[in-house]
Amino acid sequence: YLNLFQGGAGVVDLEAITVQWESRSRKNQLSAMPRNEKALTRFVGELRKVNSNAIFVWQLTHSGELSHTDFSRRVCVKPLPGFGGEVIDEEYVEKTIDQFVLAAKVAHSCGADGVDFKNCHGYLDSQILRPYNDRKWKYGGSFENRTRLACEAVEAVRRAWPETRPLFLRISFIDWTAGGWDVEQSVELARQARLLGVDLVDCSSAGI
Repeated sequence: YLNLFQGGAGVVDLEAITVQWESRSRKNQLSAMPRNEKALTRFVGELRKVNSNAIFVWQLTHSGELSHTDFSRRVCVKPLPGFGGEVIDEEYVEKTIDQFVLAAKVAHSCGADGVDFKNCHGYLDSQILRPYNDRKWKYGGSFENRTRLACEAVEAVRRAWPETRPLFLRISFIDWTAGGWDVEQSVELARQARLLGVDLVDCSSAGI
């Protein structure tokens, strides 16, 4: 990240900073938690000394089924062949939304200019979005239910995040699989997200 700031980048996205420690994809993954606030503030400060003009965005994530079983708890919406994990319930999702809100508050306190809500590449939030999530529960089955986490989290983070600072939503806009998440669903989610206060939809693809 120092190289990006030194290079004069206008926007730098701090990729995949976890909102909790229990389930993560990398052993030493950065975490946006109160216990790390002082260290993260120093980190931001050092980067600002190099380039004070760059917009520094933190990408908040939960690894879900991509969590590494050697050092963390793998959880999932519905077991995917080759991955698996402990199936989560509605209470777990609601607690996760609270963790995203707390992480956004930490990001603001540490000096981040924006937050990017990661809903792509097979992480927990994209697991819930994709049609493979056909469970009969509050966050599965219909399009409305599968997008509920994204919408509820965006709404909650927007309330906690300063109105003058940007909120991004990162999605895999297409799975490239028959019956999977597609462009039409992405467009509709983007439309809903805009109404809830998202300033930019950051599109990737696949990585299911």
